[in-house]
Amino acid sequence: MKYVLYTSHRNPDDFRPGVLCNDKIVDLEFLFDRFEIKPARYMSLRHLIEEGQSALSAVLVESEIEKLVPDSEFISLDQITLKAPLFNTKKLILLAGNYSEHIREVGYKVPPSPQSISPQFFSKPPSTTILDPNANIPLPDNAIWFDWEVELAVVMGVGGKNIKEDQAMDHVCGYTILNDISERKFNTEMPERFIREKDPLFDWLHGKWFDGSAPMGPYLVTKELIPDPHNLNISLERNGIVEQEGSTADMIHKIPYLIHKLSQIMTIEPGDVISTGTLSGVGYSKGIKLQSGDELICKIEKIGELRNVVL
Repeated sequence: MKYVLYTSHRNPDDFRPGVLCNDKIVDLEFLFDRFEIKPARYMSLRHLIEEGQSALSAVLVESEIEKLVPDSEFISLDQITLKAPLFNTKKLILLAGNYSEHIREVGYKVPPSPQSISPQFFSKPPSTTILDPNANIPLPDNAIWFDWEVELAVVMGVGGKNIKEDQAMDHVCGYTILNDISERKFNTEMPERFIREKDPLFDWLHGKWFDGSAPMGPYLVTKELIPDPHNLNISLERNGIVEQEGSTADMIHKIPYLIHKLSQIMTIEPGDVISTGTLSGVGYSKGIKLQSGDELICKIEKIGELRNVVL
């Protein structure tokens, strides 16, 4: 199934989980009442996942919804506002340098094999960086080189610690799209700056933390619809021009290994989001900076399109 989190235009503060069916929404509360699944009311998809109901698709498929739900219960997309599906995730973990061509384009040496390097995890503060689909990406006054990064994001369904690699996919709920907006030259224009040994690392990290720098969505697609997440077309358009285009097959570290390694560091919780890195084609490698008015459309096969405008 494709889950959504939405608000109606009449009640913009009432966050409601739903299911996408033929480009219309069915409210999850109605489905739970209709099929006597309890409890009937969830305030977010994360709460749904925590209750162990993330596999609703095992009970209902789109064709069954079409047969059993009356037309009056379908909500058209023009009546609602889509929200980031995991806006309240407890952890938003991202990955640097997980596509060889992206490593090469930003001026670093490509590792000889996945076994020769460890994943480079970092995090963004979810409460201030996650941004809704169709929302405007804020361009800070102190931005020097704002940039884009389309990524496949994994949503965890079952928590755990020291998860075995061959069992990791059992812990996955599904997938969504994330745009890792990045400031490439943070602090580099400080006059008479004294460079400390670790400053380049922290400049890079600080450039990941700007407000609204993690647009997410538009849907949470359960893993049953994506049996092979390592074989998806992925791309990003800027103002109608394709800037990034490739396949998730080119990841250096695959999803089971990422979950395994991350769970050795921290406890994975239901609803956590792990974004798997970006492919080549970022603006920095092309001499392009994001400008106010730029429209970014991230596309991943079987998931959909994430659209945002920089303002």
